[in-house]
Amino acid sequence: MSVLFSPAIRGQSSLKYAYNNHSNIVSRRIIMFTNRLIPFIAIFFAFTAVAIAQKTIELQYPDYSVTAFSQSRSEGEMKPAPFLTLLPGTEKGKAQRAFGIFAGEAGGSAGSQTVLEIIDAAKNMIIKKVTRDEYFGKETAGWQKIDAESMSSPEKLISAFRVQSGAYTFKFIREIGIIGERNLPLGKELKMTFAVVANDHLKIRIRFIGVAAGSWKSSGSSFAISDPDTLAPIQPALVFHPLAGSTIEAGRPSKKNDPVRFIVTGKDVSLSGSTPTIIFALEAAGTTISFKEHIGQQVKNLQSYFDTHIGKPEVVAVSQASKMSTRPGDTLMFLLYSHNIGTAAATANALNNIIPAGTSYLEGSAEGKGSTIIYTRKESKLPQIGQVTNITWKFQDPMYPGEQRTASFRVEIQ
Repeated sequence: MSVLFSPAIRGQSSLKYAYNNHSNIVSRRIIMFTNRLIPFIAIFFAFTAVAIAQKTIELQYPDYSVTAFSQSRSEGEMKPAPFLTLLPGTEKGKAQRAFGIFAGEAGGSAGSQTVLEIIDAAKNMIIKKVTRDEYFGKETAGWQKIDAESMSSPEKLISAFRVQSGAYTFKFIREIGIIGERNLPLGKELKMTFAVVANDHLKIRIRFIGVAAGSWKSSGSSFAISDPDTLAPIQPALVFHPLAGSTIEAGRPSKKNDPVRFIVTGKDVSLSGSTPTIIFALEAAGTTISFKEHIGQQVKNLQSYFDTHIGKPEVVAVSQASKMSTRPGDTLMFLLYSHNIGTAAATANALNNIIPAGTSYLEGSAEGKGSTIIYTRKESKLPQIGQVTNITWKFQDPMYPGEQRTASFRVEIQ
């Protein structure tokens, strides 16, 4: 697949990225506008952390963090109460608003809003409506926390509740954690599961009710929420996927700028005695590329993986010049970025770039950590060395999902 753009300086600059995954060979050629300067955000390997008082789990991406709340914190932080939120990095002088899945909206009655319905699937009857306040730890007559079974670790929070409603008595276990998933960016995902233990042989169904704060879009059995600020330099997105067999319904807002309410209904699950049975799960992963033109494709790749669990690599490449110039004698640096926006490791990676016409390569200026650099030169009579016409960076190590590599070289305008 080739995409061509007209360059700003005299001649053309061609950037090609090729990689091989087992027997599949995929190549891409991208020639970018060199006068279009895109702010560079360095991509580092991410880390995870547990926030204040073991009440939240945080998955840290290069340019933002995803946080899952398990208990009520200060009133200001919990209006509206978030299930899973994404908070972009703040720009100077401008606070970015969080977006993601919220448990209803702010207001005097927000705490009493229903966020979960536990249903007897055999009788199609609601056993228990769990309010926002109950979900985040408030105890009521039929919803008591079992402290002895609530546990926390740096990457996992478990809360257990005893539910009593009419003739029904059972244990409800909520687990929020960060787990390894090699086919997703950073090799991790944030996962929330609900499990039930009951002595009676019940068939249970869960209905999850939330608010999508941000730009919302569904595809198959997954959905994505992205930054509503279309002018932001980086527009990350989160992709959510419920337990297989679930259905998603969204009610469009009645007023402009109101958030979208949505309901995820889980499949019917038969309980198995004293063993905890998962009746609902929600997994989430975020985009990692900071170039807007490729964020949408990474979202589609994540949605496809959640739906099929078939991983596919996809490496895109972007080049940018250090400045705009057409004056002879000026020196330009070209920065080349390759990023795996796919859902499997890409191997035998090679980045190729043609030296732009109207410029000459500055010997010894090519760099690319972890690569072997190969030059293609014009023919010339010895002892002269031919002018470099093409540079190839060969990376031996696999490029994993969400990983970005950089290379660079300098030229002089003729």
